[in-house]
Amino acid sequence: MIVQLGKNDVVRVARANAGLPSSQEETTHVDEEFLAACLRRVAGFHCPCSASTLRTVLLECTSVLVSDEAALLATIDRAIEATYVAGDLLELSQVAVADDMTPGTWVFAAPPSFVSRAEGVFHIFGMGTEDPTPLPSALRTRLRQVGANRLLEAEPGEDTRTMLLDAGFREQSIDVWLKLPKKESPRDYRGCGHALILTAAR
Repeated sequence: MIVQLGKNDVVRVARANAGLPSSQEETTHVDEEFLAACLRRVAGFHCPCSASTLRTVLLECTSVLVSDEAALLATIDRAIEATYVAGDLLELSQVAVADDMTPGTWVFAAPPSFVSRAEGVFHIFGMGTEDPTPLPSALRTRLRQVGANRLLEAEPGEDTRTMLLDAGFREQSIDVWLKLPKKESPRDYRGCGHALILTAAR
């Protein structure tokens, strides 16, 4: 038997697949947390690319789920910014590339990584190509998503750090993770903004 799903049903299934808590409300909102999870999936397939490409693809995937496209675009932009802050997306200045002609507007998906934020709490960031969060099942069930952030709490006596390293995650020090981006001159900042405008207009 074929069952027709409504918009809210699609969002509930997508949230469950992304590891987000389900909602029993009649209307399931397409919020920043949900879009950040979708963005990681999109970035895993499309990066390196421009941020405008991620924005366009994510809009195409989710516009049928909402009635207010303008509000959706604003939430998508917040989700993209949040994934930068969380460490999931990297700008060209943060990576090493072999091609000197790589466009300055490109963004890159960070590799699966983690940093120990507090006693027994790990911040998970980056993504795999096929799985945005390629954690072992024993850890995946305990992953908490707060906005664009993914947090993992260690159980008593568990060597979570070794489990993450064995799963292929890279460890970053808290100092590197909290490092501020390099300062830009007003001219460089203006040039970057001009390039982004030209890219978005294409």
